[in-house]
Amino acid sequence: MKRNRVLARDLFGSLGQNGKKRKEEERQMEELSTVDECNERIDDIDLNEMNTCVVNIPENGSVEENTRESLWKAMSLNDLRRMLFLLNTTLSKRAINSYFELDSHTNESAMKQLLMDSDHIYEVEVCALCSEDVERCECVDQAKAKIAFADYNVLLKSLLDVYGEDIVETQRKILNSSKTTSPMNFGYLKRKFVESRSKNALTVHFQSGFDGIRLHNKSRYKVWPFTMMPLDMEDRERCSIRSVILTSLYIGKKEPSYKVHDRIVSWLLNEMSRDVEWRGLKVSSKLISAIHDDQARRKIYNLKSHSSKGSCPFCLNQGTLRKVNSVTTISRAVMKEAVPDGLEDGLVERGNYSQFHAVIPMYTSPLDLFHIFNEGVFERTLNELFGVRRLSIFDGCETRSISPVPLPSKYRQISGRIKDITGSEKACIFESVVIGRAFSGSLPPIVSWIIVGLHVLYRLNIDPLSPFKINFVDNVSKCAESLQEIIEKYAPEMINGSKVHQLIYHSTESVKLYGPLLPLSSQSHEHSYHHLQRVLCPEITNGVTKSILRTTQNKLELYAEVYRRAEETEDFLTSCFDAAKLGEKMGITMTKRRTKLINVPIEFAYLASEGDLFSDTFYVNGFRYSSKVANSSDDSNVMYRTGNKIRYGKVIGFLCKEGLEDVRLLISPFLISNSHMKSLAERSVTSGISTQFCQKLLDTFCDASYGAVVTGLADTIVVHQSYIVGHAVYFSENAINIILPFSQRPMLS
Repeated sequence: MKRNRVLARDLFGSLGQNGKKRKEEERQMEELSTVDECNERIDDIDLNEMNTCVVNIPENGSVEENTRESLWKAMSLNDLRRMLFLLNTTLSKRAINSYFELDSHTNESAMKQLLMDSDHIYEVEVCALCSEDVERCECVDQAKAKIAFADYNVLLKSLLDVYGEDIVETQRKILNSSKTTSPMNFGYLKRKFVESRSKNALTVHFQSGFDGIRLHNKSRYKVWPFTMMPLDMEDRERCSIRSVILTSLYIGKKEPSYKVHDRIVSWLLNEMSRDVEWRGLKVSSKLISAIHDDQARRKIYNLKSHSSKGSCPFCLNQGTLRKVNSVTTISRAVMKEAVPDGLEDGLVERGNYSQFHAVIPMYTSPLDLFHIFNEGVFERTLNELFGVRRLSIFDGCETRSISPVPLPSKYRQISGRIKDITGSEKACIFESVVIGRAFSGSLPPIVSWIIVGLHVLYRLNIDPLSPFKINFVDNVSKCAESLQEIIEKYAPEMINGSKVHQLIYHSTESVKLYGPLLPLSSQSHEHSYHHLQRVLCPEITNGVTKSILRTTQNKLELYAEVYRRAEETEDFLTSCFDAAKLGEKMGITMTKRRTKLINVPIEFAYLASEGDLFSDTFYVNGFRYSSKVANSSDDSNVMYRTGNKIRYGKVIGFLCKEGLEDVRLLISPFLISNSHMKSLAERSVTSGISTQFCQKLLDTFCDASYGAVVTGLADTIVVHQSYIVGHAVYFSENAINIILPFSQRPMLS
């Protein structure tokens, strides 16, 4: 049976019918009492409308921010909860009106003004080809589109109200050379940070993103959001959806050209040239990085497709592959800036660089870890193993089904066919099922080495401890070099594309500049795009650009208002029910998890101290760990630190004091070995690979922190919660017990 889709506007509309009847008489009386006043003001309204039509509005909006700020300040806590509900539920004006008809509110007028007013958003109709205003466009095949611009200064101030203290604290850590997970503390970005620093001023450094999404599956229109994310924050703050701000939006039937992106960037740089005041500090902002998937990057830099000569934006190489006498060989030439006249520069029109290239050169952008791994080599490997085989190297590796592996409850299980799952799910399958097959000897040696190499290179960039490892760049360099040698020699057809090429040739250079690539990946921007698609777009038919920009700015302003009140009033978030609910719904306060505490069992009494209580489940930094194992999930396997080494163990229980203080884990450490790597090396030598090369691969990839074989359990020990790194995955494959690291730095997914 076909299900009828129920929209929020229909739900609110049906609920509001009784309210309409009840309030009809009240409205009639109000209209009679205000008709004279309206007649007196009508001339002024017409005059204001005429002036608005005549004035040439600039692209930075024209509404006084103090007016909006005063409206937010006038809201009661209950009104703020209503605003949060409406902003997360509907964009339909009909639904909003029906909601207010259910019951009258003191601040109804102010709430409607904030929800529906679009005067602070400027929209212009342009040509998608030349980016000029439609009336000034001279293109033969003119393609009409719209660009909407938000009020950047208000967005920046709201962002500072929410994250300003975190940004200041993170920059203080960078200056003091303290430990921080911010990407601004490494290489190229740290140099930019030092160059832009000034006394008695704060500079916020941003990364931009630009990509296309469809509003609906059958929609002819595509929306291209221009998003920005501050880099001066720790992982935990930066992984929140509210850290990504939407500054501009393009919508049209035709995809935008690089000139449209240049126009948005020009507007943004003009807005950034004006400082704002925040808590007595002069605050400036700078765009210092950009991240895009391969298709979007080629569009904004005016590049040809990846199969064209000179197409790699990181090296402008003259063809990734070259066939000579039917034998595939590798051809690569590095020419970043000065490309000789006789060679291709990779541009659609030779020498015609986009303006954005002068702001952020194409070859200085970081590699996009999400699209190179999750949507790139992981997807390709899964298709070869569980889908349609295309590469000869995977002959005999096909598998019809995926054996389920119990993952931690935080991670999503596979939701459908391989081609329908998300990038995060692809990474989960690769990092559990596929690696398990490579470790257990179920795959040919060459395929196993390639999979292990991809796994190691990925783990190096996502590991929670990677920002603090001194030899991080050296490990990435060795891994990329070994992987390059394997693929060039045994599977050169894999390089026939941009992702593998960038991975084996440019990952070392990228991590030298930027450090671990996960915090700079497009994953956060992609998550915000999908949030727009799932939450904001379903009910919009007309005025979509203004509706989306209006709602995203309103949500950020709402967060900023709650943060301001929390700073002004001590214990604000626990002062009353409404404040507590706001903090919980916004994720400002951690949801209190019920932990059942009992007396310490007799078998663990020798490990406990006086006053200890026992529990079988606990939440550490928001993640669930438990000795209980469910049918489809397992939170009992952990990674923990002992000195500079990573260990694995199984959670037996938890010890803590009254009030959930001094939390310690009872862990049975796994006894592990590297027998799986030795077995792989022996099979490789038998298949004809040289002993010297196998030894080089062992030296690069053989490390327990990338996974191991479990041979047993040691005696139970006590580990403080501060030494816990994250979850691990334990399962059996071909009668071999395998333990794999499964934690990563927190990111939107």
